[in-house]
Amino acid sequence: MPGERDKLIIYATQTPANHENCAHEFWQYSASEMRLKLLCSIPTDYSWSNSGKWLPLGARQSVLINNPSLGQLCAWHGDILGGGEVKRTMLSKSNPISLGLPGSYYVMTPNALVGSTHQPGEIYIMTDAPNAGKKAEEAGPCSLLLYRAEPTSSK
Repeated sequence: MPGERDKLIIYATQTPANHENCAHEFWQYSASEMRLKLLCSIPTDYSWSNSGKWLPLGARQSVLINNPSLGQLCAWHGDILGGGEVKRTMLSKSNPISLGLPGSYYVMTPNALVGSTHQPGEIYIMTDAPNAGKKAEEAGPCSLLLYRAEPTSSK
């Protein structure tokens, strides 16, 4: 968590081979205690269980962005780490099919491990999408789609 060096948040997706009991899970690791603790498990259907990226937004608000079925982006937002309400919202302007692309692959967000960080009040999300006509065995061509999401106030 930002400003708390001893608390690492780990996000994992549970997607069993039988496609049952899928979930987005958020764990906290305490380095000083060498202990892992489950903070939140959000049950979901298999088609909504693609992995994504988690970003803290404030003291009790954060967001997980994923791309269910490798398509339109989805935001899971709310008090994810505190056990409060979490809502699921499709990000309507992020559907790659509306851009003439067959789908999307990976979701990326600013990350200190790759040399970038996000600033409070701004959220950038990227996904790569195969261009029309790309063959499965080919590495490209693909397009990089960059979105800026503006968090809404939770009044």
